[in-house]
Amino acid sequence: MLCRRLNRSSNRLLSDKLRLSYLLAGSRLAAPRTLAYLGVPSLLLAVPELHTSAELVCFLRQEAVYPLFLKPLRGSQGQGCLAIEALEQDRLVLGNGERLSLKQAATLLRHRLGR
Repeated sequence: MLCRRLNRSSNRLLSDKLRLSYLLAGSRLAAPRTLAYLGVPSLLLAVPELHTSAELVCFLRQEAVYPLFLKPLRGSQGQGCLAIEALEQDRLVLGNGERLSLKQAATLLRHRLGR
């Protein structure tokens, strides 16, 4: 809150995970590795962009490293985030213990993160 009041431009920068990941990549600070983005203009990316639910399912099945933490590009305080513990028999095990088929998960993720 205080940061927002003192410097509005820093809040825009820190809440944009794409920009922040690029800044952290060039620093000595430890930061999680970004595996892919959903619904971000491809000219900005050095990692794959997933365009469709089928691409998202393929990514979750073949390329994702579990446990996996997903978050919207913009936002703060964990709003819209999703923890995935594992992939077991083509079903994702969420951090809360819920299990979703890959198709259900793709729909949920596109709704939460696809904007």
